[in-house]
Amino acid sequence: FSRVKHSPFFPEYREAIELARLILKNLGSDPFTHVSKSTKVLPYIINMPKLFELYVWSKLKKRYHNVLYQHNANGDIPDFLVESKGLIIDAKYKYIDESKPDLDDIGQLSRYGRNSKIKTIVSGENGKEKEPRLVIAYPVLDYSICRCAKVRGYYKLYKLAVPIPYREKSNARR
Repeated sequence: FSRVKHSPFFPEYREAIELARLILKNLGSDPFTHVSKSTKVLPYIINMPKLFELYVWSKLKKRYHNVLYQHNANGDIPDFLVESKGLIIDAKYKYIDESKPDLDDIGQLSRYGRNSKIKTIVSGENGKEKEPRLVIAYPVLDYSICRCAKVRGYYKLYKLAVPIPYREKSNARR
């Protein structure tokens, strides 16, 4: 990989090559040579937004039976649709302050809420007129903050704080 040059004809390969370099630098040229030892996986190797989406999906599946994950509806792909419950949920792996979420996130969810195909899925066949509840799920580290709060100034828009598991880094050397 040290001799690989980036071509302007294939710009999509730049990130993949950089990630491959990181993996080889951290795990070596043969990642299976240290199978008997436990290996630390550095956080930048893991796609944390995708991991958070899957974590939220597992939590939603425990609560609701009919949860669609990244259902494509005329080009709009919301993270989660809860069938017949009027819920459209989008997971964002970023800090959301107490006032309100990012305007781009609100706009994205609003577009999902206007999609007739999505509205039919979440409202059921006979509930096309009902407005779906739009929810932005975001991570928090404190388990006492698990709450859903209405976003002021918006109709049926909510923020859901999802506590994520984490472990404090200990000062002790191993």
